[in-house]
Amino acid sequence: MEALNKERRYQMLSLTRLKASMEEQLKQKTVSLELVAKMESTLDDYYRPKLKQFTETTQKALMLLSDKEDAKEDRELETVMLDDINRYQDISIVFQSKIKSYQAKLSDDRVCKSIVPPTSASEPSSSIVHQFTKMKEIEPPTFNGDLTKFFKWKNLFVNLIHNHPPNEMGNTLKLYYLKKSKVGEVEGLLTDFNLSDEGYVSAWDFVLFRFEKHRSIAKAFFRKLQHLEPIKNERNLQKLLDSTNSVIRGLSAAGEEINDTFSRFLAFHTSTKLDSATLKDWEDSLSNTDTYPKFEQLSKFLQCRAFAAEERQREAEFQSGTAPKESRKPPQDRDRDRKSFSATVVRKPKCVLCAQNHYSNQCVDFKAKSPQDRYKIVKKKRLCLICFDSRHGISDCKSKFVCNCGSHHSSLLHFEFKKSYADESAPSEKSSSSAQNSSELRSVEKQSYSCLRNLPNEFVVLPSAIICFSCNGVVGKACVLLDSCSQSTLVSDLFVRKFKLAVQRSQPSSIGGVGKNPINSSSFVSFIVSSRVGDFKLSMDADIVPASSIAYTANFAVPAQLSADIRKYPLADPAWAHERLAIDRVDMIIGGKFYEQIICDESYWVGELKLRRIQFGYTVAGVAPQSIVRSSAFSGCTIQEIDRTLRRFWELEEAKKIAPNRERALASFYHLERSLDKETWAACIKFLVEYREAGHVSLAEPPKNHAYYIPYRPVIREQSSTTPCRVVFIASSHRKGELSLNDGLMRGPVIQRDLFDILISMRSYHFVLCADIKQMYRMVWVHPDDQDRQRIFFRESPSEPVQEYCLKTVTYGTKPASFIATKCLDEVAK
Repeated sequence: MEALNKERRYQMLSLTRLKASMEEQLKQKTVSLELVAKMESTLDDYYRPKLKQFTETTQKALMLLSDKEDAKEDRELETVMLDDINRYQDISIVFQSKIKSYQAKLSDDRVCKSIVPPTSASEPSSSIVHQFTKMKEIEPPTFNGDLTKFFKWKNLFVNLIHNHPPNEMGNTLKLYYLKKSKVGEVEGLLTDFNLSDEGYVSAWDFVLFRFEKHRSIAKAFFRKLQHLEPIKNERNLQKLLDSTNSVIRGLSAAGEEINDTFSRFLAFHTSTKLDSATLKDWEDSLSNTDTYPKFEQLSKFLQCRAFAAEERQREAEFQSGTAPKESRKPPQDRDRDRKSFSATVVRKPKCVLCAQNHYSNQCVDFKAKSPQDRYKIVKKKRLCLICFDSRHGISDCKSKFVCNCGSHHSSLLHFEFKKSYADESAPSEKSSSSAQNSSELRSVEKQSYSCLRNLPNEFVVLPSAIICFSCNGVVGKACVLLDSCSQSTLVSDLFVRKFKLAVQRSQPSSIGGVGKNPINSSSFVSFIVSSRVGDFKLSMDADIVPASSIAYTANFAVPAQLSADIRKYPLADPAWAHERLAIDRVDMIIGGKFYEQIICDESYWVGELKLRRIQFGYTVAGVAPQSIVRSSAFSGCTIQEIDRTLRRFWELEEAKKIAPNRERALASFYHLERSLDKETWAACIKFLVEYREAGHVSLAEPPKNHAYYIPYRPVIREQSSTTPCRVVFIASSHRKGELSLNDGLMRGPVIQRDLFDILISMRSYHFVLCADIKQMYRMVWVHPDDQDRQRIFFRESPSEPVQEYCLKTVTYGTKPASFIATKCLDEVAK
């Protein structure tokens, strides 16, 4: 308490000095913008933070006083402390009102100066009233530390504020605006600079030294160029073009030369962000095959295409009736409507990352992060996963825009999940099964579903590959399909029998197809797969299923030009190198668990087919160039069986098995008997003899399997007048890896009222009785069936045999003792 009072006195001294400083400012006869800025800075940057610290310190002191007894001196001190807080808060309010009045006076003076009388005879005799409106105080351009926006902020600040002559705007006011322009991460950067002419010069030089680094600015623009978001349709062309032009202007301002080579690189980099249709038209529009086009040529092409896309969108909106319709009211009615007034509160958008006034899906910093990091930010701030609004959840979102995958989340949050539901087994089961032989049953229960449908008019080519495999000395090649949506890896039974692979048993898993009976799989094969074109290797387990359940065939002629384009790449499946694609079987389906380890980032479009580089070569997928009369498509997924979920309910409710501890408790008793001095041991014996004479213990029957022995030790409290020696029972004693009695018990809820509520209700009575229940826990009997779990060892003399006793009452030291005793009192009271 003394330390808090000392701190309060120091803070009151600081507040008094600041008050005197502000009063000196108020005594100045001339009111100027510099004076108002200095007063506002003193109030906001110095007085209010000190007032906040003083209020917090006083509140801590008041809390300590409230814990003491109700003394008259303490109550008077509380009143004085509260008066101090109110007095200094009133000073803040008075100075704030003075600042507001000065600002209003300056605004009125500016309006009055706009009325200029004639100065010569040639001018009209009447006063000329210039069309000046009451202007708002200058809002300086803000800067949040984003280097890509530094030159834009600098140019605005220099033209609006920095270049003002001293007779129009002093350096003190310029420093005020300079501090006000810093927001976000750099908000407190200039706090230590005093409001003065010299302070502004130093602060301005510091800002230029801190941020005007051409190498860092150029690097920030290059990073922005690198992370340009690819577009999916022509509606986003203008956005891509504006972002690229913004980078060019920023690099030029940073002193970087935009030469022909860099312009061609910009054209190439921007073209990689285009959608497939726009990229195709761009390539078709190029007639010169000798030199690569410059960015200016691509910019003109994209500008025309973006304009055409916007016109088509407007026309579509007009045709669908979503365009604003012209009013059909008579002219006089429309004029009457124009005379009405309405007030609309526009809610400015706010970015979830940088807190600036733009939408989150337009934030460069937010887009530069990975989808996983964006998802974490949105979840942490509890925003809608579709529109990033904090006022509603995903179930109440009215936005019609969803991800391209069809799920209800923004496309900025889309990423592939690597986790499989089938792998969500309990940690204890994993640890227990790790020591077993790999040939034993695997503790993985799952149910797999597959979808088989006919595609009558088109054929979608699935990514296939020829891989090398090794299984217990057996090596060979296999045709595999890559399925990122499948949560299981499957292998054909014909393939297993053909190579005579080593089969291992597992618990049955049900694989069901739409319209077909489920197929049970109770065995698996362990592989090491490797690439034919590289050093990549991967270990995996595959469930064995009938060959008919993973059937996939493809047989059609590949156009000559398409085949020539595809053969330029090292193919994962050599079947694409022939004039006719012929795939008559699939040996394996590699699921999503290994998909991210196999896939690479590089991909190319060849017509309607997409070539993607993986660890096994280039796969080909997409719509086939010819229509196929009939084909089949397969998709598999795995979910947990419901019996595992149900079983976990009763497993959680089952009582934990407590390890037998008779020998350990007996050894603990012998050690206690030997280690204690005679006086302490005699006091312990006296306490337990009283325990026995009170009938709270009884001799136990021969040992039982479910019996538990509680160790104990004496605790000496010399200052206690009633029980100087008390025996504490240790029901939490256990060996490493075993469970104690308390581990198998539940604590129970708190059923009595809070102490604060009890004290409040007690103060409403004139007379209060306070009583203590002697040996409260020992007044509650334990059921005879449970007394065997409260056994102890005891003898009065080392010459006597050790006897076993059962504690018949609630024992302090057990976890639910407090709840049981309180609950019994509550039931008796009812």
